[in-house]
Amino acid sequence: MSRALRWIPALVWAGWILKSTLDPDPEPPPIEIAHLDKIAHLVAWAVLAGLCRWALGGFTEARRAMWVSWSLAFGYGLAVEALQAPMATRSAEALDLVADAVGALLGAWLVGRRWR
Repeated sequence: MSRALRWIPALVWAGWILKSTLDPDPEPPPIEIAHLDKIAHLVAWAVLAGLCRWALGGFTEARRAMWVSWSLAFGYGLAVEALQAPMATRSAEALDLVADAVGALLGAWLVGRRWR
């Protein structure tokens, strides 16, 4: 698979995140779980960073690829929080960024283990 085509899943996932996080009228979760939004952030950004790490594949040195993947995903998290800040029905939260950062690190690390 070409290097450019490997980025399609990450871009699609990033689009889904953007749509979900900027929806002005979000549906309430079907079940009440404490800190569900933080868990959702952690998982979404783990998948995003994992897809970025997969896109980099064996094309980049492993440690560099992990940090590039983390940086891309976390930077995206910063952008999403900045876009949510002025919205009346959304809010930018520091703990969302923490969940994004931890999830991105976990996702990039887990996928990167495949290329050891």
